[in-house]
Amino acid sequence: MRTILSTPSIDWNDGVSTKLKAMFLGAPLRLAEEYGGPSVDIARLGAVDTSSLVDSSFAIEVSGHSIDEVTAVVAVFAASLRELETITVSLDGSTYVGHLVPRNASFIEIPLETLLIETYLTRIEIHIRREPWVYAPRETIVSDLGVDVPGVLNLGGQQGIAAAPLNILVSGFGLGHPAGLNLACVYAGWYPDETAVIADFVRELHALTWTGGGSQQPDAGGWPDGAPIMPPTCWKSATTVPAHTGIDVNDFLPGEYLMLCKCKTQNATSPGTIQQQFGEAVTLTNEGLEWVSLGMVTLPCSVVRGYEVSTIGLTLTGSGVGAEVLANAVAFIPCSFGGVVGWRTDEQYGADMVRWEDGVLYANDIGDSGNSRGGRVVRALGGCLVVVAAEVVPSPQTHTHMTISATPRFEQLPSHQKRN
Repeated sequence: MRTILSTPSIDWNDGVSTKLKAMFLGAPLRLAEEYGGPSVDIARLGAVDTSSLVDSSFAIEVSGHSIDEVTAVVAVFAASLRELETITVSLDGSTYVGHLVPRNASFIEIPLETLLIETYLTRIEIHIRREPWVYAPRETIVSDLGVDVPGVLNLGGQQGIAAAPLNILVSGFGLGHPAGLNLACVYAGWYPDETAVIADFVRELHALTWTGGGSQQPDAGGWPDGAPIMPPTCWKSATTVPAHTGIDVNDFLPGEYLMLCKCKTQNATSPGTIQQQFGEAVTLTNEGLEWVSLGMVTLPCSVVRGYEVSTIGLTLTGSGVGAEVLANAVAFIPCSFGGVVGWRTDEQYGADMVRWEDGVLYANDIGDSGNSRGGRVVRALGGCLVVVAAEVVPSPQTHTHMTISATPRFEQLPSHQKRN
């Protein structure tokens, strides 16, 4: 084995015409910022990230049988730096490989000295400014053929020492869906707690205490185990009297969350509304249960002590007899910790697969930024991914194939090291 240092154009340490004499990889400058504080309406958010490019340098000995051979090799080096080619690094004695991505590089000047003139050998200094991370080859963190969503996927096996953008694929081929899934929506957000379960983020509503009237109601599409007859899966509002309840959000880590509700109106031509206490009323036009966005909320939404709990209010308002509103469950997708991605179509026909790859959203392998919700990237290191998805035809859960991959990030050289 030997120390590997190369670009696609040239081997920087082939042991014949090029020999690595010294290298300095550098390390990223890290910056921590805090926004807000422990108040009633603004959660404390912490962010640690790199704030600048990293300076790296390499000393390379170049030799040949003539001055022309030496200068020709140096010219290849110069061309490689001019194109800012990715540099591959692996040390002797290590099985791990890393990649440096240059952003700018200095011009190579050949020293016209006795060493070159008499022995056809010279030493060049290469200086680059690179992206802050040393990247390891992309890894698959999750590949699960049988994920029921809404669901939580554990990312505890992720390599690296810093959060990395996730590539997320939601599909259904080979799972009893010969033509795909016909997805209507997909939402995903990162949460740092690897012990979290889906019941932490998705809450049933029919058994809560409601004021203003209404009754429990079954629905075959209700999460998690809908049925056309009892037991109930939804709360049905009274005719025109608003029905109100409070949802316990005491145990959420402080941050922002996308609030969704699986709900419907019984009459699309005379629709009712649904509203969370910090947002505007949303008019419902869907007569089948769908995940409807109620906007962003900051949780917990109040500071409490002792036995008190922080709750967020939810109100259902029907528009008359036969035009009541039914609500099955609410979901809170974490947004503050590593970002949130979402996709939703209002068409009758959905997508067989939805993926986020390298910051681009695809539906059926066609870029679909027009139906994007939230951001385009989720960054993670360990923790878990909270996923909510549904098909066009309502069902309690959606059986999916989930694949999650990422390119691990290190500050120095790659290793087997996982998150801290």
